[in-house]
Amino acid sequence: MNNNENMIENTEQVYYAVSVHGNICSPKYTTPQGAEEQIKLLSEAHQSIAEVVPVTSSGKQILFG
Repeated sequence: MNNNENMIENTEQVYYAVSVHGNICSPKYTTPQGAEEQIKLLSEAHQSIAEVVPVTSSGKQILFG
């Protein structure tokens, strides 16, 4: 097994969730489109500031630097 195969096996599945003011406020979805659909269920005030963010399987936001 080469190093590339090890990297693939050790990477965690990326999910997507809705964040408002930096707080995750939805379940996690396997696609960004699923999370975008969830935004439609928020109040109008929250819809305008909500964003889809990548999260881990445990629901923690992934920060890319």
